[in-house]
Amino acid sequence: MGVVVGARGRTVRSFALATAPLALALACGAPSTPSRAALDGVRFARADARGSATTWCYGGRPFDRARGCVYEGFDAVGVVRHHSKMSSAFRLVGAAYALDGVILLDTNDASLLGARDFPVLESPLRPGAHELAVLLRYRGHGSGVFSYLSGYRFEVKDAMHFQVPARGRAEVVVVGEENPDRTAPLEKRPRISLTVTSK
Repeated sequence: MGVVVGARGRTVRSFALATAPLALALACGAPSTPSRAALDGVRFARADARGSATTWCYGGRPFDRARGCVYEGFDAVGVVRHHSKMSSAFRLVGAAYALDGVILLDTNDASLLGARDFPVLESPLRPGAHELAVLLRYRGHGSGVFSYLSGYRFEVKDAMHFQVPARGRAEVVVVGEENPDRTAPLEKRPRISLTVTSK
């Protein structure tokens, strides 16, 4: 599901963090609040006191460039990574991820978002079903006859379910990609897909 926003953009409601402790959210069963609802109101312009871009992990954990938001606990491990298949016409400028109703990562750091691949999460996860919701914001980019693209902002949000085995690990790759239908309108171009590998 994608939404295109005009050249002036739009105001996004203030960021609201899900209040459930992370350990409780990971240990319990299906969330009472879907992950996609937790992403309502995320604002990507989370700048620090100096106005710099930020990458925020749940609980104030530091972001590890090699592993993402890292947590420890149960035996089963879940790994989430982001991969981009978008063309140069779309530049990722904001990303937020929520797992089982808890926002785990919120970033507007161009040095991170400009990479084709970056880590999101490495954390112990309760075996069984989980819901991962993703919210991505793109800025259009173009030159010449396509320069009008630079005035547009695109948001795409989706929620997907995956299974974590009783032992071992689940690796989830979230892919930002373009609709292969070249006749699709701009607001239908960005989309999200998910691949899961259990080991």
